[in-house]
Amino acid sequence: MDAMRLCLDIVRPFGSIGSVGVQTETVALDGPVLYGKNGTIAWGRCPVRGIFEKALQTLGKVQDKVSFLCEYFMKLEEAAEAYRLFNDQKVQMVLSKNWSAQKHNESIVNDGKHHSFEVVARMDASLAAQLAR
Repeated sequence: MDAMRLCLDIVRPFGSIGSVGVQTETVALDGPVLYGKNGTIAWGRCPVRGIFEKALQTLGKVQDKVSFLCEYFMKLEEAAEAYRLFNDQKVQMVLSKNWSAQKHNESIVNDGKHHSFEVVARMDASLAAQLAR
């Protein structure tokens, strides 16, 4: 069962479903189910630029609890390889290193070392395929 179908099945009447991110599959929506639920579906991209500074501050407060997610660093030029590693489930997350030292002057500490970063993103297999072309 796909994620959207599951959401439609379990959302309460007048409830809300939010889908943020890249959807790579066709989504079939059942009209009578939608009508019966009388809910709201919000669809779109995560507003990264609008929430980045606050997210960065929050990350700084809990970095010791989530550092295991940020163990793999690659240069932007290595993005296609990073996507391949993610698609093969060899890494959970990739940080692009040294982008923002001048721009944001922010850093995250991982194993006692400071790493400047601008973007923290989970990779998507469809985007990996596009980059690999």
